[in-house]
Formats: sequence, structure tokens, C-alpha cells
Amino acid sequence: MIYLLGDMTNGTKKLADTYPRGIGRCYVDSRLDPFEGEPWILDNGVFRAWNRNGRDPATDYTKEIAFFEAKLAEVADRADEGRGPLFVVASDRPGDPASLGTTMAWLDDWQELLDGQDIPIYAAVQDGMTPASVEASGLLDRVAGLFLGGSDEFKLTAPAWRKLTWAYDKKFHWGRCTQSVIAHAVALGCDSADSSHPCRLAGRRWERFLEVFDTEMAA
Repeated sequence: MIYLLGDMTNGTKKLADTYPRGIGRCYVDSRLDPFEGEPWILDNGVFRAWNRNGRDPATDYTKEIAFFEAKLAEVADRADEGRGPLFVVASDRPGDPASLGTTMAWLDDWQELLDGQDIPIYAAVQDGMTPASVEASGLLDRVAGLFLGGSDEFKLTAPAWRKLTWAYDKKFHWGRCTQSVIAHAVALGCDSADSSHPCRLAGRRWERFLEVFDTEMAA
């Protein structure tokens, strides 16, 4: 399993020491500057806005999506250099079943935004969505994988989503995968996961995180 840290990480040396072991970055706001061979993804930034707004499903994401779509030209440039992302997260609405419609509409236009580059796109699954509703929508015919978003309670449905992605030969990513659930994500067979929490660790706490990560990867 590949693990992605937040883009506001505590120092590039920390990253330089860890990316060879399968740890990279989940970019949102920062300039895209991955190391040669570093795994990375681009998220659309709506989770941060949702979180700042008390996780209100009615949050307006117009500003975040405009910034994200402008950044896709930078993604296309990196892909042209042979340093493209593992995937890009399609526009969505955290904690909102209406997210499925938002994502389906965004997928109509994404190829123009990426200047024709063949970039894997993942769709986030959110509270109120079910494997049956996603399967019926045809979404899985249009994306390379699913991104487990939503509330902590919704993340308990992870096994059902992993089963669905296996059935369609798609990748599965666990969003906000803290140190306490890394073992669960690995056991579930997730292809990747992310969390900004380890970025805030230093000294022995950072070393302990790496010990946990390395132990699970070797299991």
C-alpha cells in the first residue's frame, strides 16, 4: 500500500528520507514538486473547506474547485515530464449523497482540463452513497478507482467498497487514514491511503509512525 502525506509537510528532508519506502504526498494547495520517483496525488481541496465549515453538506465549493481545475494544467505538465500522479480526485461533495451527481457531471469535462493527458481519475464515495447506487450510475465505467471519503462512520463501510472495486478491477484509496487504522487499510487490500496527521509529528513520534508503517508493509 502506498501512503500519502499532506502537502504541507514538515520539511522536505523528511520526505526525501521516506519516499523510497512508498510514502509520498497528497497535494492540494502547494506547488507540484514531487521528487523523481515519488508517488503523489492531487486532491480537489473540498474536504478542507467542508471541515472548516463545520462539515456542513451545504458548503459552497466554487472557489476550491476553480483553484483545483486551474491546477490541472500543472498536473498535465508533470505528466508530460514523466512525473505524473497516481491519480487525481474528481470534484465531489463531502458527506453528501448529492456528491455522486456532482462527480458524474464533472467527468464530462475533465479530459479538456488535463490537456489530453491520460491521467487516472478516482471518484470519492460519500455518506449516503451505496455500492448499489454507484454501480447503477455507471460511474465505475468512467474512473480508475474509488476514494473512500465521508465521515468516520461512513468509513466503516470500507469492506463493501473494496469488494465493489475488486469486482470491477478498480483501485481503492482510503482517505484520512490515520496511524490507528493503517493496519485495517492494509488488511483490506487498499492500494493507497492518505493522512496529513503524520506531517505534524516530530522526533520519536515520527519515528514511531515509520515503525508502524514499515511493520504493516512487511506483514
